[in-house]
Amino acid sequence: MAKNHHRLADSPLPAEQNPFVTFVGQRTHSLINRIEAVDHLCSNEHVRRIRVGIKRWRTLYGLVTALLPHRVRSRKVEHAVQRLFKRAGNLRDCQLNRQLIAGLSLPATLEENVQHFLKKREKRAQRRLREAIKEVRPKRVRKVSRRIRQRILAVDPAQIDQQLSSFLDQNVHVIEALMQPDVSSEQLHTIRKHLKSVIEIGDIMHTITPDKSLARLMQRAKTGQRRLGDWHDRVSLNEQLNDYIVHHPNGLSPQKIRVLSDKLDKIT
Repeated sequence: MAKNHHRLADSPLPAEQNPFVTFVGQRTHSLINRIEAVDHLCSNEHVRRIRVGIKRWRTLYGLVTALLPHRVRSRKVEHAVQRLFKRAGNLRDCQLNRQLIAGLSLPATLEENVQHFLKKREKRAQRRLREAIKEVRPKRVRKVSRRIRQRILAVDPAQIDQQLSSFLDQNVHVIEALMQPDVSSEQLHTIRKHLKSVIEIGDIMHTITPDKSLARLMQRAKTGQRRLGDWHDRVSLNEQLNDYIVHHPNGLSPQKIRVLSDKLDKIT
């Protein structure tokens, strides 16, 4: 990938002019609002927004901890946010699977039974998400955010620019290395994760200094991420239907098993 030279000012900027101070403040505020809204909002779209908020915040957090190792890190916040991210992902998978099941044209009774099975999993995932939210403690996140905003002011903007470019290139190189004809499912998951990182890092860089080549890279990354997202949804649904078969060995006739097996073949 060609290097992008997105240069900031050559000396530290006042807090009100520093884009990273603004980014961290805005994204912390947005993330906490999304987390606190879970008390009355737990829709598929809101859970997706929580995950997006976490990814955006973690991108900035990762940048600053790379620039200022041992000075802004909080292991408790890292672990709590990561747990929340995973549990929000589990809930979103359950919600999406229930929507996708409706499009499989299963026999009415079988669809009702599968939906009941998935609904139970969704309720458990909601409960586990709320448990994870209690562990995040917005006060801790705000404290880390304040520490980042204070200390990033002393960092040479050129260092920030260099670190962003380095992060972007690292992710692109991983993707390029994994793009093989016989790529495995595990590698596809890894590619999808790094595509998301390219999008988040590129968003910061492009906001600071709009660049056509970077915009094209981000567009390709978004297209690839959407396609892999659709693939991930099919894989998740396949796993859930297989789990249903495993957990209901006595409640499924050979005919119903054949119906589900046929649907699984079409999904993947």
